[in-house]
Amino acid sequence: MKPMAAPPTPLSFVLAPHATEIPAAFRIQFLEPINFGDAVVLTGTIDEVWHRPRWIASLLWLSTLPNMLFPETGRNIPARLVISPVRTRDGQSVQFWRRTFRFPRARRFNATLTYDPASHSLIEALGPGGVLETDWIACYIPPHRLVIASRSAWIRLAFLRIPLPALLTPTVRVVQDAGLSSDTVQVDFLMRHPLLGRIFGYKGTFSSGRRVAT
Repeated sequence: MKPMAAPPTPLSFVLAPHATEIPAAFRIQFLEPINFGDAVVLTGTIDEVWHRPRWIASLLWLSTLPNMLFPETGRNIPARLVISPVRTRDGQSVQFWRRTFRFPRARRFNATLTYDPASHSLIEALGPGGVLETDWIACYIPPHRLVIASRSAWIRLAFLRIPLPALLTPTVRVVQDAGLSSDTVQVDFLMRHPLLGRIFGYKGTFSSGRRVAT
């Protein structure tokens, strides 16, 4: 039986025009197809995790139930991101992103990622059954920066998509910086609320590599 071809990565549609110039770390993580059964694994350390105001911790605790965010803060937190392709029930391919933060109690932040050709954006789905969806715009800034920013969000219930009010919906901006000849990336994750301002963020350094199933 012929093995199933590796699917294109969601960000390959954005980065393909820059394939000859982007850093090796971005090629490994975002551009090169990943075979089914294989994964890209990024390991590193989060320099700092923070949130504000203090009362938001209770909301962040609730988000741990569907593995979306977490209330802990701290410095020098070991972390890992595993990216692997999976098949959906309708035969489509999506990327599964599994983030693990090694606090005294491990916290996970899981999502699936696809590319939507109609809107030229990335669609991230979080929570049980992908109930919370966010669209993202990615921009490569030569020679070593990638910026991914959220635009809008909605709740998906079966075939219904219910937009969330922009005034209440946090936005996220993720900046990755990579060396031209290294597998190391620096990640800066920042969440803002339209009314509260900066409410959650972390910064860290990761090294990436391809894990091949045996």
